[in-house]
Amino acid sequence: MIALNGYDPSVVEDGYFRSFVRRLSPEFKLPSRLAVEDVCDAIFDETRNDLFSRLRHTSGRVSLAVGRAEAVEGAGLVACHFIDDDWNLHRMVMDAYDNVPWPLYHGPLSGVPEVSGVPDVSPEVAHDLSTLAIDRVMHDGTASGSGRDVLDRVFMVARRKWENCNHTEPKDHIEQEYPTTHPSRREMIVCDTYMDTVLLLIGRRLVAHPDLVIDTIAAHHIESGVQDLHLTSKRRQHLLSCLGLVDLRAYNDHWYSCYCSLQVLRNEGSCTIPGIDSELVQMLCNVWGALYCAIERVSAPSTPTSNLCLGELFNVREVLQFEKARAAGGDSARVLQDAIDTLDRRMHESYLIWSIPLVLDPRYKLTYIEFIFKRAFSSKAAAYYISEVTIKIRKLYTEYTEHDGATDGADSDGATATAVGSAGLLEQAWDEHCRAHGEGGMLPPVASSYPEAEKELDRYLKDRLAPQTEGFDILNWWKAHSSEYPTVARMARDALAMPTCSQLSSEQVAHVRSILRGYSKEEYKHQVGLT
Repeated sequence: MIALNGYDPSVVEDGYFRSFVRRLSPEFKLPSRLAVEDVCDAIFDETRNDLFSRLRHTSGRVSLAVGRAEAVEGAGLVACHFIDDDWNLHRMVMDAYDNVPWPLYHGPLSGVPEVSGVPDVSPEVAHDLSTLAIDRVMHDGTASGSGRDVLDRVFMVARRKWENCNHTEPKDHIEQEYPTTHPSRREMIVCDTYMDTVLLLIGRRLVAHPDLVIDTIAAHHIESGVQDLHLTSKRRQHLLSCLGLVDLRAYNDHWYSCYCSLQVLRNEGSCTIPGIDSELVQMLCNVWGALYCAIERVSAPSTPTSNLCLGELFNVREVLQFEKARAAGGDSARVLQDAIDTLDRRMHESYLIWSIPLVLDPRYKLTYIEFIFKRAFSSKAAAYYISEVTIKIRKLYTEYTEHDGATDGADSDGATATAVGSAGLLEQAWDEHCRAHGEGGMLPPVASSYPEAEKELDRYLKDRLAPQTEGFDILNWWKAHSSEYPTVARMARDALAMPTCSQLSSEQVAHVRSILRGYSKEEYKHQVGLT
């Protein structure tokens, strides 16, 4: 427990803890702190070796997630996401870096990786951890003794760009640091924004928009309303739980606090809030509610979520359009249009990335891509997007056939994971569309420059859509159909592991804490250039 959750082993030296243990078992002799640390080192090394063994032995490609663990004082981390040959999803923390300012830098003697500013450039400039992620994978592949090009296995690098940060393009870093790698290495997808970050941005724009802040919404009115309820800590937690809301600290965002407060007030019978128009309260609750549900779906810790991202963006857009039409002009309509424009810009930047796993969801395929774009945009714009997605998926299929050949998928049994579905205005329209037009998944007629993509891929796209059942298990579906569509199944296995969320699961946070505790019997190899 101590080793794998990053707890401080000095607890065994605490007088109150020792007294508590003696009360439970007077004859039990507590080990010393050094003895506990020695056991923690062994347990931690065994667990990490097992994780890296799974990574080395998987035949699929991997995605790297680079970010910060806000729950651990903003520590930097590199995680690796992949689906193994038994169709089990893994999201493992490969490395964590203590975020320290330059004057407090300890160096290799600390035994803990550190990252900080660069004094000869600016104390505010931080390193781009995506290059460290590539170096880490390269080192791991060399150590494993594998003859294959490990960089060829990287499917995607997901990172969050911060201001005042030197960002290096992964492709440029590979060409500079590893010039001898295979020249025909497959294309690497680079995503500079996590999906939950995009959705959080929309929520912030609503609460911070001048038309709302100055003229109508005032946070102190909401806070006063909640304060007048005289809630105890137990009652607050009970209300949040009953309303299906997570703790405020999980988001640490003002718009989410406002949303939770409004929901609590409405639940307690406060239908009107002095100083805030009731229609505005309804609009904010509906929009923030859609954003919250979308973030929770794409942040599911144990199931694939990359196939949900594009659909969730369009679902939020649907709610924004609905509320804009209901507002019928005025400040609220302008705010909602601004949110729609922001969402459309973000969508245009990333739709090709998130369309891949969506097409590889057998419930949707290209039929859903065509449906959502035609519903949201003009005929000309929709035709462009659909054509680009079709070309992208064909190109990717051709790339897989050229590099991997056609091989059967894994047939062994393994654990399954339940994909998280979505419900809302868009899903209702999609259900009606399927009932009206049948469930075929016909491929849009696009002239192809990739003739190999007109075989197995076409068959997959033209076969009927999988039924929209509650608790649909996408990994289990692909495991059962991998022999029917072997190449497409490999594409799905890699795409469904794409990182989508900047927030860490409780297990990942615990792993980061353990790394930063310095648990390990192995020699610490300091990475030059971190600071």
